[in-house]
Amino acid sequence: MLVATRLRVAVVLAVVGFLLLVFLLSEREARSLMSIKMITTVEQVKQAEKIASGFHDKSKSGAMSEAEAKAAAAAEIGKIRYSGSEYIWINDMTPRMVMHPIKPELNGKDLNENKDPKGKPLFVEFVKVVKASGSGYVDYLWPKPGATEPVGKRSYVQGFAPWGWVLGSGVYVDDVDAVARSDASVGWLLALIGGAVALITVEVFVRNLRRRLGAMQQVMQAVAEGDLRGEIHVGQRDEIGLVMEQVVAMQQRLGELVLAIRGATDSMGHASSEVALGSQDLSMRTEQAASSLQQTAAAMQGLTEQVQHTAQAARQTNQLADSAADRARAGAAVMSEVVGTMEGISTASRKISDIIAVIDGVAFQTNILALNAAVEAARAGEQGRGFAVVASEVRTLAQRSAQAAKEIKTLILDSVERVNAGTQQVSRAGASMDEILSAVQRVTTTVNEITQASAGQSDGIGQINQAVTQLDSMTQQNAALVEQTAAAAESLRQQAQGLNDTVSVFRTRG
Repeated sequence: MLVATRLRVAVVLAVVGFLLLVFLLSEREARSLMSIKMITTVEQVKQAEKIASGFHDKSKSGAMSEAEAKAAAAAEIGKIRYSGSEYIWINDMTPRMVMHPIKPELNGKDLNENKDPKGKPLFVEFVKVVKASGSGYVDYLWPKPGATEPVGKRSYVQGFAPWGWVLGSGVYVDDVDAVARSDASVGWLLALIGGAVALITVEVFVRNLRRRLGAMQQVMQAVAEGDLRGEIHVGQRDEIGLVMEQVVAMQQRLGELVLAIRGATDSMGHASSEVALGSQDLSMRTEQAASSLQQTAAAMQGLTEQVQHTAQAARQTNQLADSAADRARAGAAVMSEVVGTMEGISTASRKISDIIAVIDGVAFQTNILALNAAVEAARAGEQGRGFAVVASEVRTLAQRSAQAAKEIKTLILDSVERVNAGTQQVSRAGASMDEILSAVQRVTTTVNEITQASAGQSDGIGQINQAVTQLDSMTQQNAALVEQTAAAAESLRQQAQGLNDTVSVFRTRG
């Protein structure tokens, strides 16, 4: 398809699209206007509900009777006008008309049989909506103020529960549609005028475009044939003029490139020969490097074996240190048990000492009693002589018991001192065992670190060995690549000669 045809089709499609857009916008405008009007309607109905609520409060407070309050509220609400001629009516739940400011003849009438031309009992629907959700919207047909022909209308109704009222007001749909149609007509007219102007402009532009593109096409045809000496008159500095400037710049640049390629191909021929010589020298050096890397790889293999042997020895040392730590912990446990046993002996010795003290007290009291008995026997004379002998023996036994108790107590105190000394020595031995255990644990930790370090060295040397092996492989590959480079250099020289032959078909001003 030609550019001119495309432009004409584009203009027609743009006009059609604009007309469609105007249609869609008119529909959207109608919905927006309806939404705005309904918002205003809802606000007015809620304002009427506040008026009714105020008069209901007055009737509750006794300022007026309920009948007076209802009449006053209906009269006040009947005065409300908004958006020109819109109003608010009141009916009850019967439904019966309480107040209609435009058709007062409906006031007090039963509205159950009141239907619109489509048979919709609109007031019954108002009551249903209020009973179902307290407020809502109802669509129906109703004549405008001063007219008799019913038209589409959408009303908002809200219940006022204290008095059983339904407050309602609505918006006539044809008013909204009329505004939207008026705006749409203006848009369609502007779209048609704009389309006509656009088609005329496109025709003028297409003629100028054909003329200028024809001149540029001739030059491009010459360039395609290898003639880079043509000239283009740019003229206007618009988009086409900029393209023509770019074509001129391309022509000049192409000529420069042809000259540069001719010079470069000569240089490439010389350079490719030098590359071939350099590649041969590099091949020899690469082979020497490969030999050195093989020797390095062999040395790294031996070092790897030595490090692995060191790591094995460290692991054995670690096992021995763990065994020593286990034995040290066992010795510490035994020492702890010995300390506990010695403390038990010390406690038992202190209890025996307390018992001996009791025995010593008993012997002292027995001695006193024996002395008193001897005194009483002496007073009794010949009759108490036998009793005096017994009292003397008892006193002697009490003294011997006291002396024995003192000796036992001395031995017990000496044993307690020895047990305390033994306990202290065992405690010091336990502390020493703890220090030994701590030292063994530090040794174990150090040996673990040595083992880990040896393993890390082994891994690192293994990686180095692998890297050296890879480097050796890469060096050998490089040797093959160097040979390929030499072959490529020769091929490049031949291609440069072919390129020089190719660009020789261009005719330049230089």
